[in-house]
Amino acid sequence: MKRLYSGIAVIIIVIVAVAGAVVVYRGRGPAAATGTFVFQVSDQPNAIDNFTALVVQISKVSVHSASDNLENTWLDFTPSSSSFDLVQLQGENVQTLISTPLAAGMYTQVRLTVTSAYGVLKAGGTVNVTVPSGELRFVQSFQIVENKTTTFVLDLNVVKQGNENYKLTPVAGKVTTQ
Repeated sequence: MKRLYSGIAVIIIVIVAVAGAVVVYRGRGPAAATGTFVFQVSDQPNAIDNFTALVVQISKVSVHSASDNLENTWLDFTPSSSSFDLVQLQGENVQTLISTPLAAGMYTQVRLTVTSAYGVLKAGGTVNVTVPSGELRFVQSFQIVENKTTTFVLDLNVVKQGNENYKLTPVAGKVTTQ
């Protein structure tokens, strides 16, 4: 009888050990599928014609994930360049601010944190350009696809308000996946 109980105990121990190993393995899971996210800025030719330079200084680019595994998560990235001149980025000209792997899935918003913006007017003088709340926010869903590159081009617009007041706003985003 003791042999029977010893045999059952050994079987239970083996089952528990195998079940534990399966739980540990599942907890690790496979590596997350990733694609490449490229974030660029450009400019529409509106009030930009008043400037010889319009420099925007930034501290971070944030992306909002809507995927199940990262739901309601903001991912922050340090841009490859902390400033750009919108006068140089008209038409098809763009500047890449980040190029980084991101988990495959849906994303709903991109934010650009602006530390300062100023312009040098063609007529002479320098003016501050305001950015409401210090962030340029663009709400547009896009998908990162495994082993593909998704490029998000944020088009910025400078708007003249009054005599010498200017405001920077996001206008449109173009998303392509290759």
